Amino acid sequence: MDPNYGYVQSEPQNSGFRFSRKTLFIAGGLILAIIIGIVLLSGSQKGISVQAQHLVARYGGLQALLSDKKTTRNLKNQDLNNIVTSLNLSVTTDIQDLNAALAGQVPAKLDSSIAAAETDTSTAKTIEEAYLENKLDAVYTDVLIKKIKSIRALIAETYGLSKDQKLKATLQELDDHLRKAKQQLEELKL
Repeated sequence: MDPNYGYVQSEPQNSGFRFSRKTLFIAGGLILAIIIGIVLLSGSQKGISVQAQHLVARYGGLQALLSDKKTTRNLKNQDLNNIVTSLNLSVTTDIQDLNAALAGQVPAKLDSSIAAAETDTSTAKTIEEAYLENKLDAVYTDVLIKKIKSIRALIAETYGLSKDQKLKATLQELDDHLRKAKQQLEELKL
């Protein structure tokens, strides 16, 4: 008879973890998915930053046009003058609201390439020529409508990229102000 008969021998306990090949592949896939997610998320934040910088610069250009006393004092149509004054106040407030909503999402100073891309050199010349040809009111109205359309398109793009609800609400409010101003300008029919 065997002296070990009736005793069950247990296998030695392994203190380390043993992973199957399947478990390693799943873990590796999860790590890869997390890394890809982080890269995509950081890329979308860069996209919102670039779009937002363009929006801030474009709004600044509109504000400069609206607050140019040399031009606005020569407007003859009183209704146009009232719209410009009201829009100037609205844009000033909107810029403050936009900057507050974008805090931390854009750098304090605009990227120089974005500032250069948003610099408008042709509008001043167009307005000067319109003044000399006694067509300032009509041309100024057309320029404002085009600038408003451009800004509204950029607001829509920025809205689509944003995940921040405060920014989305601010963009919606800005778009509403611009839509109303554009409608008023189009109704003038100068």
